[in-house]
Amino acid sequence: MTWDHARLACGRHRLVQKHAVTVTSAGEAPRPHRLRPAWDVDQTAIAAGSALGAESAVIRSLGDLSALQDWIDAGAKGTFVADCRITSSVCAPWLTEWINANRAAKAAVAGYDPAGTQAPHPFLSVNRHRIPCMRIAVAGGTGTVGRHVVAIASERGHHVVSLSRAEGVDLITGRGLDQALQDVDTVIDVSGIQVLSTKKAVDFFTNATQNLLAAGKKAGVKHHVVLSIVGIDKANSGLYAGKLVQEDEVRHGGIPWTILRSTQFHEFVPMSIKAASVGPLVFVPTMVTQPVAAPEVAAALVDAAESGPKGRIPDLGGPRTEHLKGLVTAYLAKTQQKKRIVPLRVPGAMGKAMRNGGLIPAPGSAVGRQTFQEWLDAIGAA
Repeated sequence: MTWDHARLACGRHRLVQKHAVTVTSAGEAPRPHRLRPAWDVDQTAIAAGSALGAESAVIRSLGDLSALQDWIDAGAKGTFVADCRITSSVCAPWLTEWINANRAAKAAVAGYDPAGTQAPHPFLSVNRHRIPCMRIAVAGGTGTVGRHVVAIASERGHHVVSLSRAEGVDLITGRGLDQALQDVDTVIDVSGIQVLSTKKAVDFFTNATQNLLAAGKKAGVKHHVVLSIVGIDKANSGLYAGKLVQEDEVRHGGIPWTILRSTQFHEFVPMSIKAASVGPLVFVPTMVTQPVAAPEVAAALVDAAESGPKGRIPDLGGPRTEHLKGLVTAYLAKTQQKKRIVPLRVPGAMGKAMRNGGLIPAPGSAVGRQTFQEWLDAIGAA
């Protein structure tokens, strides 16, 4: 049978029987049918009609699984088959558990290792099929990660408010915060500052975090999610010192909280080149890193918002340990920049942490999927 699916609210769906259709089993070619199901699942691009016709589905959010679960629960006859391409690493455990939990469902999951050798971020259960619609404010919503947080949260059906100067909100002075946080359930703070000065970093994160927390308490915010950096305990200077202060403010800020630490994003490489170039020379610190995709970090943050306050959750890093010099070399070659790399040995605790792997996640931490090379290839294809 076919079902006409209409989205009513965040993660909640209505199914209405309309026309007859044959659903194929694993290994069979799709049987002819006149009509495909019509779906609107949290504004995602899932090809649910194809999924029910045993061709392919794109699972991007919990809403997609919710819709497919509804289809099973409504008593659909036949076997669900999908060649599921995992586009968001955090969806993989939900999808695998969902498949395993439903004897009526069979699927071939491409690109996911159920043994967990490349484990996605692991803190949500597949049982959370219907997540209430929330009003989420994103501090730094126009930045490298913030724009992805806004997009992903919106895609999942949440009401999203971006907190940035472009929207008339100043975190340092507090201007516009009281109005922007009205009726907000959760704040996701991905704001930042690009400075080397420890004092400037500490001042920024102290003022911005205190203002966010004060306005949040006044508005009745129930959950404060913050993005931090892996290894800040071992390299407490510059930006890292500012993030330490930010974490401390959040822990004692009076609002239930979640802190996710991630490694540097892939975009860190071009940013480093720009900041450390002098004419034809680029000074590259000796650094071991494990870069992660910004959209994967954003998805983990939205997952954290949906999961509720958890305190410190598992760190998140990329799939491969790399040397910064090699990443810079690859980026310069890809972008056809003729620069000479000058190795730089950073002194003090920061330099030691950079060289000895103090800025990469500990064993057992969550691991993203996109490698730096894959990100670089995608940049070239864009």
